[in-house]
Amino acid sequence: ENPTKDDIAEAITRSIVPQERLNLTIPDLAYHEVGGFPASDIDGCAYRLPTIYSFDNEQAHWSNDLHEDLCFKGGGIVHIGEGYHPDGRPNVENIFNTIEEDLFHQFKNTTGSGPNDHRRQNAEEAAIRYRFDYDVLLQALDTYLFRKNGVAPPGAVRAAPIIHLERAIQNSDMLARRVPPDERRNWTMHEAWEKRTVQGGGSRKAPPYVQIKEAEYTSERLRNRWDLLGEEVLILLNRKDSLRVKMFLADGSYFDTLLVERRFRVPHSFWVRSLYIQSMKQNEHAPREYPTQVVFRHLSQQARSCKKSRNQLQRLLLENPELATSFAEYSDSPVEESEDRRVPTPTDERDQRLDNIVVPFKAF
Repeated sequence: ENPTKDDIAEAITRSIVPQERLNLTIPDLAYHEVGGFPASDIDGCAYRLPTIYSFDNEQAHWSNDLHEDLCFKGGGIVHIGEGYHPDGRPNVENIFNTIEEDLFHQFKNTTGSGPNDHRRQNAEEAAIRYRFDYDVLLQALDTYLFRKNGVAPPGAVRAAPIIHLERAIQNSDMLARRVPPDERRNWTMHEAWEKRTVQGGGSRKAPPYVQIKEAEYTSERLRNRWDLLGEEVLILLNRKDSLRVKMFLADGSYFDTLLVERRFRVPHSFWVRSLYIQSMKQNEHAPREYPTQVVFRHLSQQARSCKKSRNQLQRLLLENPELATSFAEYSDSPVEESEDRRVPTPTDERDQRLDNIVVPFKAF
């Protein structure tokens, strides 16, 4: 219904990291002979970082976490246009207006450009009648943009957009900034910094751990560091992967990778964890159930009568496609810590670099 900061981060990540073409399932739909996307189809354009990110006044665009990712990690400048004044950014508005008129408004279930649009007629009923779902929109949009990038605009004196960009990079390297090679593995805009206090001890004499969203994170190294109890540490987490987080000491030096406690060791995002916590407060889960199972069952029950739940269920299925069939893939065997801990060594360039990083406190 409305994009979140994670949706924006995912869109930016996909524009920077090369993506594979979609497996098209719509009859007679195919990618055009000419076209493409910069990160995937232009040599040397992968992992190039934009200088300016132009946004409108959508609520998700004002997220402080998103701005920190774009400015601190991406090294760019965030520019949010003035509200209700689209003429201030005509190039951006023209792109989206063209996409809407050429594609979105051509479907029977279009909601049009506003409440008074004559094309806005029983959009939800039409979506059911014509079996319109997210995959249809995704495949149509992907092939449309693929072709649009490879065809010169009518009356334009320059070449097609993707060819124009390729020549500009070759001649002047207009996109000089890029993700360093040692950071490209699993590079994403979904990372965030948080401060946490090392907990433990007490009546149950629990080994040191860090608590994040109702779950305990620890490692073999942290369990043996009783001197860190009560100390404030820095946590680097990936909002799409809640299984592991990286822990840094207060001076910014890398300490270890922490693994979540056993009952949460099934792939899920921190967004799913938040929904799971809500269900815990309402006692809507059974013992030994995984967070994704609880959230999927709850949203499935609410989806018939609640539009918000339908949107949340769609997002959950996008993150976990296997939920639509079964949970047979999920095993009770936990992730072994010995295989997942990443201890920096002289041969591990990535973690050795993280060991020496200085985290700026402006990120908090």
